[in-house]
Amino acid sequence: MIEGFAGELVARSYKGIPDYIVVPVFNKCEIHHTATEIVNEFFIKQCGIESCLLPEILYYHRPFDLPDSIPLENCVITISGYSGTERDFLGSLIENLGGQHQEQFARVTSEARGVVASTHLVSDKPSGKKYSAALKWGLPVVSKDWLLECANKGIRLPEKDFSVEDK
Repeated sequence: MIEGFAGELVARSYKGIPDYIVVPVFNKCEIHHTATEIVNEFFIKQCGIESCLLPEILYYHRPFDLPDSIPLENCVITISGYSGTERDFLGSLIENLGGQHQEQFARVTSEARGVVASTHLVSDKPSGKKYSAALKWGLPVVSKDWLLECANKGIRLPEKDFSVEDK
């Protein structure tokens, strides 16, 4: 993809300073080279989707170190209001933290439909059908910051501290 957009890939033995080093999203490797920017594959994917070099590197374009724990074990989390590569990143983060990312927001488990009862809604704003349903069902609605901080701390943090209503 990089070469398809007139980018140049260089060998590890390259003696100059490349513009970018592309590493896995959930980085556990040491980087032994200097670069102007360190990005993950979501940056490359989004550049491809938008057919240009992005003017800004966002939080989900950077490598992310995961904890050794699985703080979101037994959590079934639906994402609302986020799209594209950011949504893909958040879904991957949920799964890498031991949670289950589920596209459908469900009140009850339905084997026939292949869905599990949701435990959380991650939303960008306090509005919409999923948000209203979560309130009705008594489920926590949190911002993406809850996921990021659970990952940073390696524990499941109190949802009330990350309520989307407080944003």
